[in-house]
Parts: sequence; structure tokens; C-alpha cells
Amino acid sequence: QVIIEAGQPADEVILIAHGKVNQLGVSKYGEPTLLAVLSDGDHIGDRALVGMGVQCVISDAPDVILASLR
Repeated sequence: QVIIEAGQPADEVILIAHGKVNQLGVSKYGEPTLLAVLSDGDHIGDRALVGMGVQCVISDAPDVILASLR
């Protein structure tokens, strides 16, 4: 499940309340690469709110709980 995708506009910060998600980027050869594993208490989308862009963040686990902060 894609939570937020690179290049898409973001108008919220997403808090990972429970579970783990993968933050993906693109390597210098154009292949997907794992940048970070985010878990309980981490957040995403804050950089996009200030115009710095966002990486693709996905979750493979069905038990991830997210909170949207607007």
C-alpha cells in the first residue's frame, strides 16, 4: 500500500502510530532503493509541506496505524 508517493502534492504530516513502513527512493541507476524503515512515532510529509519534496513511502504490513496531522 502506497502511503505517499514522490512527486505528489502533500498537505498533511502523517504520523506512524504503530507498525513499520519502508521509505523508498531511486538509486543513481534508476532502481528502487530502501532509504529508511520508519516505525512507531516517526512521521512523513513534513519536508513536502515546506517545498522540499517527499520520497515514496509504502507499507507491506496490514497492521500499520497512521494518523494524519493537518
